[in-house]
Amino acid sequence: MGIDRESAVRKAEDLVREGKIDLAIEEYLRLAEDQPGDFGAANALGDLYARVGKRTAAANQFVQIGDSQRDSGFVPKAVAFYKKALKVDPASDHALSQLAQIAVEQELYADATLYLNRLIQCRREQNNEAGVAECLVRLGSFPTATADAKMAAARASEHHFSPDHAARLSVDAADALDRVGRPHEAVDVLMQAVSLAPDDVSLRRRVAEACAATGQIDRARAFLSFETAGDHPDLLLALAEQALADGREGDARRALEHVMAVAPDRRVEAEAMLAPLTQAQAPPSAAPDITADFVDVDVDVDVDVDGPVDVAAAFGASPDEALIEAEAEATAAEAVAEYGEVTVAAEPESESEPEQEPMPGPAPEPAVEVAAESESPFPSGSRELEWSALLGGTGDESAEETGETATLDDAIHIVPDDVPDAVVEVEAAPQPEVAEPSVEAATGEA
Repeated sequence: MGIDRESAVRKAEDLVREGKIDLAIEEYLRLAEDQPGDFGAANALGDLYARVGKRTAAANQFVQIGDSQRDSGFVPKAVAFYKKALKVDPASDHALSQLAQIAVEQELYADATLYLNRLIQCRREQNNEAGVAECLVRLGSFPTATADAKMAAARASEHHFSPDHAARLSVDAADALDRVGRPHEAVDVLMQAVSLAPDDVSLRRRVAEACAATGQIDRARAFLSFETAGDHPDLLLALAEQALADGREGDARRALEHVMAVAPDRRVEAEAMLAPLTQAQAPPSAAPDITADFVDVDVDVDVDVDGPVDVAAAFGASPDEALIEAEAEATAAEAVAEYGEVTVAAEPESESEPEQEPMPGPAPEPAVEVAAESESPFPSGSRELEWSALLGGTGDESAEETGETATLDDAIHIVPDDVPDAVVEVEAAPQPEVAEPSVEAATGEA
């Protein structure tokens, strides 16, 4: 059977008037245990605790009422009981924490900051470091929190929160520092964050980019990879330099080629670093083709291809004479290409070749006379070419001076390709005075 509330309250009040506080407290305790929802009896009990100096017990009693009111949705009543608890016990942890939370929900961040700072002080006096860290993290999460408050939250979370949570707080602090123009401090905070989450590729990229942006590229080397460098030209160049230092030429080439692709304005730097690699891998230059400088000569001589070659024996003359003869044949081929097929009458063989006089100097080009069609000892449509044009004669010497007359055998018969009706006559060049058998004699003997 339950306790009669009216009689129990009347009895407790009589005991209070009689000064029997301890007996009155016992009466209210029996009533509160029997009827937990009786906030009037609970409040009276808390007042009696405070009256006898039991501040902690009184604060706990008020906090319990405040929690019940808050759970029931009566937030203003809850706030009143939390504040009443603080009056009897200013260090009431639960009351301060609940008031701070209600202030945040109502977006009263100044009040929340006040309550949390008081709570931090109390917990530090109690050496409750985990509790202090929890308060600092809550302060750092406010939209109005300063960069310093976020940095304090990040540092406090390192030893009392999970690594992932602590890393996120550090990144949040770095963002705040960047917004207020403190990028170098942001790099330090990011360094701490990546130490907590070393496998987070996005975080490593963030650290590397922050180092590059602040000119601390050396600090970024520990976090460099193709994933973290991305399309950032500074990071790619640093990655290539590090790869070269480690002897990883393939990675260096890949990074430099990517720089030239994504940052054309940095192409000069990339090419300067790439040049040694390109030169080292370039194939040796091909030997010059010297076959074009020589003329093929058919030599009817058996030669041992595996042994040394006797040039004089192969050509029947010294190397210089063979070269001169080859050049003369090339010149004759050019003349044939220019004037057409050339037929040279055979000269009579002589037993001994007389010593020739020095050749006269070059003569001007001989005049070519095109005669009308007439009787000619040459075939129809042929041309006559002076020996002087080929042998270097002046063409002005007369037959009387040489003592010889030009014969038909001294002429070159040229059959033109496309002029069948015209005959080009070129006077034969007089031969030097040499005791040579005449054509008739040679023919008669033959």
